[in-house]
Amino acid sequence: MGEVFKPEDILKKERRIPDLSRPMPQPINLEAIIQDIASIKKEIAKIKSVLKAHGIRYE
Repeated sequence: MGEVFKPEDILKKERRIPDLSRPMPQPINLEAIIQDIASIKKEIAKIKSVLKAHGIRYE
């Protein structure tokens, strides 16, 4: 099946350190940034409409 751990085993387990040297993906130009902002605004509008439809207030 799989390994079984005791709670104290989790603390002793060696943790893998992620490789943070990779660059974060970034928009290439201003037009790409504007498109990203527009898509985020659309998603926010969808979320607000769903919240309103369910009677959930937001500020």
